[in-house]
Amino acid sequence: MNDVYTIPREALRENERVWVRDAEGKLQIRQVQILWRREKDLLVKNGFGMGEQVITSHLSNVLPGMVVRLKGEKDTAVASKQMGDKDGPTKGKPTKGGMKKGGMKKGPGKKSGS
Repeated sequence: MNDVYTIPREALRENERVWVRDAEGKLQIRQVQILWRREKDLLVKNGFGMGEQVITSHLSNVLPGMVVRLKGEKDTAVASKQMGDKDGPTKGKPTKGGMKKGGMKKGPGKKSGS
């Protein structure tokens, strides 16, 4: 399946939406299709592009297009999970391989229940 990702459960927001930090560092709200629910993560279809990151932190007053920063960046406002790049928050390329705990990876993985 194309465009299938594993995301942490805490990344899912109301109405099957996720918050994404786009390649320009701006927050976007995206609709996803949940394909499978597991204990700690979900398999979702669509919602992400190259260089984007899923946001798992709680934010108040979220607006599409607002600037968000990664934990450790100057004037840190939000922590987020890196999509794809297992070596850290540099490029955010989707991958089929392993991830840091809590990150996202492309592919369906094991189905262990819903």
